[in-house]
Amino acid sequence: MSKIVFTLHCPVCQMTNINSDLLLSYQGVEHYFCSFQCLERFQSHPHLYVGDPQHGLSAKQKNQVVLKKRRIRLNEVISIDIKKVLEKSLLALMG
Repeated sequence: MSKIVFTLHCPVCQMTNINSDLLLSYQGVEHYFCSFQCLERFQSHPHLYVGDPQHGLSAKQKNQVVLKKRRIRLNEVISIDIKKVLEKSLLALMG
C-alpha cells in the first residue's frame, strides 16, 4: 500500500517552509502561510492567489509573471547623478 505524500506551499510566495500556526480558511479551503506578511497579503487580496469565479484564474495561477510598475513623484528636479544613485538604491531594495 502506497502512502500519499503532499507538500504544503504558501499560496502567496510558494515557499514550503510553512508555519502551521498561520492558518486561514477561505471559501471552505484551508490555506497555510510561511509568514505573517504573506497571510496579510492574502487577506488583503485573496483573489490574486486563488482566483475569482467571475474572472477565472489569476495571472499567478496561470504561471504568468506580472511586472509591477511604481512611480515616485518628486517635488523638484534632481540631477542625473542623484537619479542614478536613487535608481541603484531602489533596485537593491527589490533583491
